[in-house]
Amino acid sequence: MPKPLPDNCHFYIERKLRSSEYQMPGLEAATNHYEMGYSVSGDRLFITPTATYTLHAAEIGTIPPYLYHKNSPASDAPYDRFLIKFTLEFVKPFTDRFGQQTLEQIYAYPSHRFSESTQLKIFHLFEDMLSIYQHASIYSEFRLQGMLFELFILILEESLPQRNEAYHPTSLTPPIIDALYYIENHYSENISLDLIADIAGFSAGHFSRLFRSQLGKSYSDYVVAVRLKHVQELLLTSDKSITDIAFATGYSHAGNLTEQFKKKIGMTPLAYRKANKQV
Repeated sequence: MPKPLPDNCHFYIERKLRSSEYQMPGLEAATNHYEMGYSVSGDRLFITPTATYTLHAAEIGTIPPYLYHKNSPASDAPYDRFLIKFTLEFVKPFTDRFGQQTLEQIYAYPSHRFSESTQLKIFHLFEDMLSIYQHASIYSEFRLQGMLFELFILILEESLPQRNEAYHPTSLTPPIIDALYYIENHYSENISLDLIADIAGFSAGHFSRLFRSQLGKSYSDYVVAVRLKHVQELLLTSDKSITDIAFATGYSHAGNLTEQFKKKIGMTPLAYRKANKQV
């Protein structure tokens, strides 16, 4: 669990640089504060009870109180991010003026992306907030409130349409979140239903029913979808052969990959690469 803000603290900001391999050790949820992160570099896959999504560089992620989540690498880029924590008391002038529902509107979406010009504004806002926080004065809280409210307005007015969130048909329980997290980090291996069920602490039959009830699809279909997502990424971002991509994504040989890809995507991997690289 992340540390709660102390009783006399209503705002916190930090910037941390981690390696691309960094993984959260377990599920976390804030208790007495809201969280907002800005990714300077690196791509992270987030899994929460309500959605699975990738937060890319120059995007803002929002985590409300009590929402359990995990994140793991989604690229080889170093993970450089700002993190803000704030209490409801700190943003009371904003919610008094515009209503609590306006804050909830910001946090209704787990990620926000922006045009290049707005990205620059947001980066400078985070930089300035960090500087003011680190060099505290009697005016710091007032200045930080104003800058945070400016950030809220940028999100409300300049966020681009949502892109890559996959909302779950029902809220996920912690064992299923752990299972999804494991799949995302081991999809290239032989991750059988029995193995994942054992990790989650259930019988294979019970876990299979639990998985389907929460994800709306079978365990095997979900693993296929994860593998094909990574296949598509490699087809468009690398010059690897289909055989190499097959081995890198958990397929025993290229024939299996091509058959499954054509069935789910509607074309062969080579046709997909050719069509999309021409766009």
